[in-house]
Amino acid sequence: RGALNTDRGGRLWVPTDEGMSCIVGEKWRHFGVNDGLPTDWTRYVFEDREGSLWVASIGVHRLIGRGFWTSWRRAQGLPGDTIWDIHRDRRGRLWVATDKGLCRATTQGWRVLSGTEKASTRRIHEDARGRLWISLMPAAILLYDPAENRIVRYSKASGVIGTQIISLEEDG
Repeated sequence: RGALNTDRGGRLWVPTDEGMSCIVGEKWRHFGVNDGLPTDWTRYVFEDREGSLWVASIGVHRLIGRGFWTSWRRAQGLPGDTIWDIHRDRRGRLWVATDKGLCRATTQGWRVLSGTEKASTRRIHEDARGRLWISLMPAAILLYDPAENRIVRYSKASGVIGTQIISLEEDG
């Protein structure tokens, strides 16, 4: 399942199994492989502070200047090709939820967060304290506190019930 997101201009982006769609005014515009998107299967789209579009898909794809795609997959250092979510935290670090762990982009390449290597990470949410909440498949939640470099796991034994977690949100 894809996640909806809006860009800085307020346009809603909708990831689908056939590319991604965006509402412009009152009309929908669809983008797929025929429009230059590297793959049709998309799960998340977000616009960064420089105006580039990032797409979670089979790999991570970045549209620079609305015309040139840069892509990263396993061959470029990601632990797996299936990307479910992308998040830029308040410190500016880029995080990627993969089927083989939570990754962070570094100047040396992609680094898997220790303790998540074998986890299928699905969604990333940063709370008001700067901690990352990560949903897993099968259903579990990780809480990563970068200030303490500590991970806490919540699973069935902690009261997390279900086969999958669809979304993470914060009340308040």
